[in-house]
Amino acid sequence: MSKEVRDRIFAAADDLYEQGGREGFPTVDAVRKAARVNMNDASATMKEWRRAQTSQASPLAVRVPESVMQAAQSFVGSLWAQAQELANESLRAAQAGWESEREELDVIRQELADAYESQAVELEQAATRLTALEKSEATAKADVADLRGKVAEVGERAATSEARA
Repeated sequence: MSKEVRDRIFAAADDLYEQGGREGFPTVDAVRKAARVNMNDASATMKEWRRAQTSQASPLAVRVPESVMQAAQSFVGSLWAQAQELANESLRAAQAGWESEREELDVIRQELADAYESQAVELEQAATRLTALEKSEATAKADVADLRGKVAEVGERAATSEARA
């Protein structure tokens, strides 16, 4: 038998099997007519085709048993609860770290505020002393100028008295 005849028989058998909804194998006569071959070739090739069909494993649609579904749901629920607990622990640790850092920053902020206030008081005292010193300097300069004038006047009087004497 030629390969072409064998292929036509296989193709016809496959088509008829699909048309029948895969519920029963097509008859040799139906395949012979569809493939347009003689009865001997159809009969011999259909034996081979049937063996090939029965040796093929077809997937079965199996429903998952309820006990397996419950176990899976229980497992997923337990896994989810553990994941949430881990996330909550991480959140609490982060919050505690943040709270500790915030308290440290509050202490540092208060220290800076106190230092600023202390520096402001010192600056104000220095400004007051500077103003007082500037007034003292102005007074001293005025006194020096006044004394120079008096010294010049006394020197002049002394020169005049000396000249008279």
